[in-house]
Amino acid sequence: MKNSGIPNVEGVILTSPKKQEILGFLKQQMQNKTLKIPYDAELLAELNNEKFELSKDGNIKFYHPEGSHDDKVWSLALAVYATRKANFEAKIAKNWRW
Repeated sequence: MKNSGIPNVEGVILTSPKKQEILGFLKQQMQNKTLKIPYDAELLAELNNEKFELSKDGNIKFYHPEGSHDDKVWSLALAVYATRKANFEAKIAKNWRW
């Protein structure tokens, strides 16, 4: 993306620790009520269905039940994570549709 001229692009390699950091930041913003998301049944279902387990090496493994998706969860989480250095409240418009 940087080579195509788009400024302020940061690549993210989704290792287990990085996934933990990203979803942890999303959770923190939701708990602090600094993230407002629209009512979207699919997104809410994905958020509620996302599972995790602690592996033997101490990392958290994230997964979703077979037959379900977590694309919207990760889209939201990455978008919110991109705001971590910004000094503003993350919001998604009320009438936004996926």
